[in-house]
Amino acid sequence: TNITIFVQFSEPVTVAAGAPTLTLATAGFTNRVASCETAIGSYTQSMRFRYYVYPGDQSTDLDYLSSNSLQGSISGIGMFYPADKTLPVPGDPGSLSRNKNIRIETAPVITNVTSPNLSGGYGAGAVIPIQVSFSKPVTNVEEATLKLEVGASSNVYAYCPAGESGTHLTFTYTVGPGQFTVTNMSYSSGKALEGQIIDQTMFSYPVTNNPPTPGTFRSLSYNKALIIDTVLPYATNYVPRRDARNVVSNQVLKLDFNENIVTGGVGGTINIRYQSNSNLFEAIDISSTNLVISNNHVEIHHANLFSDIAPIVYFVEITNTLREARQYVFGVTNYVNWTSPTNWRFTSIDTWPPFVTNVTSDTPD
Repeated sequence: TNITIFVQFSEPVTVAAGAPTLTLATAGFTNRVASCETAIGSYTQSMRFRYYVYPGDQSTDLDYLSSNSLQGSISGIGMFYPADKTLPVPGDPGSLSRNKNIRIETAPVITNVTSPNLSGGYGAGAVIPIQVSFSKPVTNVEEATLKLEVGASSNVYAYCPAGESGTHLTFTYTVGPGQFTVTNMSYSSGKALEGQIIDQTMFSYPVTNNPPTPGTFRSLSYNKALIIDTVLPYATNYVPRRDARNVVSNQVLKLDFNENIVTGGVGGTINIRYQSNSNLFEAIDISSTNLVISNNHVEIHHANLFSDIAPIVYFVEITNTLREARQYVFGVTNYVNWTSPTNWRFTSIDTWPPFVTNVTSDTPD
């Protein structure tokens, strides 16, 4: 649907350059701009504008936004002086709404998605309300769902109960085990919202659009940095690799984690032990310069040298001395807790050549 609007001047005028615009008060989603169809350089006393009606536009009596809504280069006779573009005050004599009663009624559209919760980390059990805003009051006829993107978990939804109504509907999401987001939590792309949501007019228009594209203006992930994290920090790279052999004596131990890491407290150690008897080989104080952490990268600089005269198996013990750096609004901070030799073990190099250790015989004495 489109509507033609004429702006009358006291005498003929000319469009000097560009295309004049007329901003309309269409409420709902946004104030639309009618474009001028009068050609540049033409000489007329009545300029023609065209307004294309979009879903979400609303007006009980269509008018322009204000007296300054007409913009553009419009000149008087001979283009020697600019025309006064001041419009009659909306609703006053001479205004659009005073001359015509044009009602704009369209289907409701989603205008914004956000949450009243604070930005930050959320762990298992956290309840996150998600507020979906519409261009006009709506009613939720049956339970509606909003599909979320929370890592490997599929078919995770926020729910809005039947009967809720207004210009905002609240969908509730409870964080479950194993769910996570790498960046700000978002809903799925495309048709993430499912349900029977209609406006409150006699026409019962249904919602016709999808939520704003994730990451764009007015979307949930644009408005709030809600990070879902129910996964313990884990290493994605080991130097030396797990169960490596021929590790040199001065090898710096290096780890990369799936998320940023910090030390777990004011004190404590990371221990390197012998696998054969679990005796301590060396304890590295987490407050010393022998432990270097940069975001998700950890380096352990040991002072003692690994054996190079025999293949000795070592393992690294980290007991609540490293933790994830994330700060939680709701949730418990997760620690690295490696106590088993199988978490990270390796075997030192044997640089000595074989040598005779004994000579005997199977002949009886």
